[in-house]
This record gives sequence, C-alpha cells and structure tokens, in this order.
Amino acid sequence: MSQAIWILQYDLTSGSEYEYLNWFHNIHIPEKLARPGYLWALHYKGQIGALVNSESKRSFLALFGGVSTRTFLDPSPAELRGMQDGFTREMMGKRISSKGDVFALEWSVNGSKNVQEPRSMQIDFFSIRADGNDEEVGAWAARAMPLLFQAPESNDSKTYKLISVTGGHFHGILHDAGFHHPIGPNKKVFKSQTSEFLRNFFVEHFNGQRVWPLENDQ
Repeated sequence: MSQAIWILQYDLTSGSEYEYLNWFHNIHIPEKLARPGYLWALHYKGQIGALVNSESKRSFLALFGGVSTRTFLDPSPAELRGMQDGFTREMMGKRISSKGDVFALEWSVNGSKNVQEPRSMQIDFFSIRADGNDEEVGAWAARAMPLLFQAPESNDSKTYKLISVTGGHFHGILHDAGFHHPIGPNKKVFKSQTSEFLRNFFVEHFNGQRVWPLENDQ
C-alpha cells in the first residue's frame, strides 16, 4: 500500500528524447522498482506552467509510488546520485530544469487511504508553494478540493492531497481520472475559484499524457 510518492519534473536537451526515454523506461525504472519499498512507476509528457499569467512549457513528470517516505529517503536522492555509474550520470545530464520532491499522502477526496497507481492516460498535478503558510493552504485545500474535483460521472477518479517532506513548504494535488475519459479539473474554474485565496502563492500546473507504460503494455 503506497503512502508516499516521489515526483520528478524536468525537460530534456534537444535531440536527446529518444535515447533518454529508451534508457529511462527500459533500464532506470526497472532498477528503481527492484528496490525494496518501490511499488509502481509512471511517466508522463505534457505542459507545465504557473496557474496565473504564465505560458506553459514542455515537461516530463515521473511518478514513483512507495510504501512510505522512508522508501525514498533511505537511501536519499542525494545518496543515490553518489552511487550512479557513468552511463546513468550521462543520461541524467540530458535533463534540464530538473527538480524532484518526495511527498507524503495526507488524505484523498475520494476516501482512499493509499496513493493508488493512476489508471488514466492523462494526469493533472498542481504544486503550491506555501512559503510558511502551510496551515492556511492546508485549510483551504480541505474545504475547496472536494468541490473543485467533483466528478459524479467518474466514480473511479482519484484526487490526492500531498505534502512535501523534502522541498520545504510545498503542497501537491494529484488528480487521476481513472478509466473514464480524462476529465481533469477545469483549469479556468480552478483559477476563478482559487485566485482570491492563492493570489499570494506560486501555483504550478502540469497536465500530460502517459508515455510509460502505454495502455497496451499493461
């Protein structure tokens, strides 16, 4: 049962996508999943940008589900980097604007007690930088998320409230539309209903399509 998720966000240098993805999907992810506590992995390609007054840019999002945050902290990401061989470092060097956070599950809109492996081919992820106002952001999420992510026609959708244990004052919202047609949160509705509260916070939105595993690979 997954209580934690490691989320990596990055773009790739020009011309490196084919080589990098071949390595990441066929070598790196299987190596990760062979470690104790790793339960599942998914990889998405899409667009990311600030929620307000910003152009989106290309980005990849890799998700790793783990038994607990201990899975990703013993060894830690920094310690894992020190164990990398030359080829792994070469592939990692193809990433640009890379950042990663280990998140713990706080609660879910749909009552799930675990971060289940997302099933939709499309996913939405919002990150909110609280800048020390964690109680305020947490209280807003507890009241607003059940209304913003209601999807009565898609009962198997999942929306999770996450909290970073490595990034400092980062809150996450992960939305999986399930097996139904990807409906996702309406970005315009999200902006209109949250702009008043979140005007002083930096909110980033990723929306992307799954590139691994593909639907026919599962």
